Amino acid sequence: MSEPLGMREQATKYFSRVIENQKETIEKGIVEMTKDRWAEMREKKLG
Repeated sequence: MSEPLGMREQATKYFSRVIENQKETIEKGIVEMTKDRWAEMREKKLG
């Protein structure tokens, strides 16, 4: 995803889209991975 490339803002935007549309997807694993990565990014930003 975009975050490892230093594109935190773009990654956040994509993560937000995935989470907003989580009920419309059959890829539940991707939604869970996205939530995990978003939480990690928030911890790094706040920590």
